[in-house]
Amino acid sequence: MLYTPWLDDLSFDWSIIENNGTLMEIKKDQILYHYNDPVESVFIVKKGRIRLFLVSETGEEKAIAIIGKNGVLGEGSIFLNEPYATNAITACTTTLIKCSPSFFKEVIKENTAYSQQLFEMMSMKIHLLSEQSLHLSYDSSFHRVCKTFANLGLTYGEKQKDESIKIKISFTHQELANLIGTSRVTVTNHIQLLLSNKVIFKKGKYYYINSIRDLFNEI
Repeated sequence: MLYTPWLDDLSFDWSIIENNGTLMEIKKDQILYHYNDPVESVFIVKKGRIRLFLVSETGEEKAIAIIGKNGVLGEGSIFLNEPYATNAITACTTTLIKCSPSFFKEVIKENTAYSQQLFEMMSMKIHLLSEQSLHLSYDSSFHRVCKTFANLGLTYGEKQKDESIKIKISFTHQELANLIGTSRVTVTNHIQLLLSNKVIFKKGKYYYINSIRDLFNEI
C-alpha cells in the first residue's frame, strides 16, 4: 500500500471524545503547539487541515504530514511521557476537538474500536515517515512529485466517466513543496510539465489524473 502525506478524510469515529472534549475553531497560520512543548492536549481534526513540521538549526522547515478530517494530533508522545515531537500549525481555518491526555488514554484503554483506530493512525504515520526517508535519499524532486500525485490518486481518487481520476482533496503548490522537500517554484514547474504532457489536468481547485499508469511512466 502507498501512503500520502495528506492523512485526510479518514473513516474514523471519535464521537466519545467529541462529545466530551472542547470544540475549537482556529484561523489559518496559527501555531497549535511547538516541538518540545509539554503535551497538554490531544486533538481530533473535525474540519480543515493541520500541518506537522520540524525546523532545522539553520531555520529550514521540513513538513512531515498534513492531518485532515478525523486525524489525531499529539497522540504519540503521551504514551512515552515525552514532549510534542513536531510543530503543528493550521493550514486553513480548522475546527478541532481538544481533550486532556489522561482522558484520551482512558477512552483508548476502554474502547477496543478506538484502540484499533489509534493503531491505524500511528501505523500510517510510521509508514509515511519511512517512505519519505527513502524518497528523499534516492528520488529526484520530479519523481517525488509524480509519486505524490500517484499516492493521492490511489488514496483519495474518484474515478470519473471519462476514466480519469479526481483527487478529492485540494492542496497548494507550497504544501506539496514543503512535504517533498523542495521549493514551490520547482513544484510549479514539475506540475506544469505534467499538465503539458496531459498526464494530469485541473478543474477548479481539484487535480485529475488521466492515467495512474502514465503517471508512473513519468518516473
